[in-house]
Amino acid sequence: MGRVFLFAAIVFAIMGCASGQKPKAIQTAEDNPYRQLGNQIDSLPNSSNQFVLFVQKHDLTARNPILKAVVVETSSKKIVSVFSYTPGYCKWISETEIEVYNAPGMIKKDEDVSKYITTIKLKAKTPTP
Repeated sequence: MGRVFLFAAIVFAIMGCASGQKPKAIQTAEDNPYRQLGNQIDSLPNSSNQFVLFVQKHDLTARNPILKAVVVETSSKKIVSVFSYTPGYCKWISETEIEVYNAPGMIKKDEDVSKYITTIKLKAKTPTP
């Protein structure tokens, strides 16, 4: 995932230089995902690149870890959603929906894991092209 983020950063930097415009800086410290989550994060843009999901990387040595995630709207560089979850997964399931699996410590043999899955719906502030 780090390679994907690095590649995306290089592409955006090249595009910014080619157009003669500098990339927009994040507006405030609160809107900086690195300040919210630390340096060990993965970035997952949605398919239209309207939003980017930033997720803390899982520390395998931590007891009872809680991971944080933020969603940033790319056009305004504003954080539009912040949430926490127990290590499972979070992923895009549509342009404006994220599926979050809050993994319990132990799952019983016949237990339905769907009760640990929630959907976060985002509201776009700007229309998609």
